[in-house]
Amino acid sequence: MQIIAFEGIDSSGKETQSKLLYDYFFNRGKKVILHAFPTHNSTIGQFIYKQLKSKTPINDTALHMLFAADRQNVMEYLSQKTGYDYLICDRYYLSNIAYGMARGLDYNWLKLLERDIPEPLTTVILDIPPTEIKIRQKVNLDIFEDNLALQTQVRENYLTLTTNLNNAVVINATLPIKKVHDNIVSYVTNLLN
Repeated sequence: MQIIAFEGIDSSGKETQSKLLYDYFFNRGKKVILHAFPTHNSTIGQFIYKQLKSKTPINDTALHMLFAADRQNVMEYLSQKTGYDYLICDRYYLSNIAYGMARGLDYNWLKLLERDIPEPLTTVILDIPPTEIKIRQKVNLDIFEDNLALQTQVRENYLTLTTNLNNAVVINATLPIKKVHDNIVSYVTNLLN
């Protein structure tokens, strides 16, 4: 099963575009799994979401260890699934690294947390300016979404990290949804051919 990861700052369109790519493959007869991290229906994921909405969350080190633990738990389960062509992820391990570095954690330590996670076929970085977050999502912002300085640093981290990856692309996500999707499909189908 090949992994296609969607990354980007909050409200960049990851959920929308990962679902559209899922539909694209599904409608062409491919067996596809769509998964969003953190996992909404897992014990670890629910605890993470509670922390992101908390005014007094656990410390950054523990939080980023939980992000990695959630991914490890899910990927172990998904690795047992057979017969699937693609796993499309709304966030993957690069988000833990980009956000963790923005919160002052060491790149090498963050990378070590994700060492057992399979490499994706490709990572699609959906790029928007951080000021776009409050235009796209006006209510119920979590502690990451509501921090413009953090989002600015995360965006810079994504763009820097992408230069070191052979299998990543940055897509302008300020364009209309259909145009962004068309750009993603063009990139992914070229990669697969």
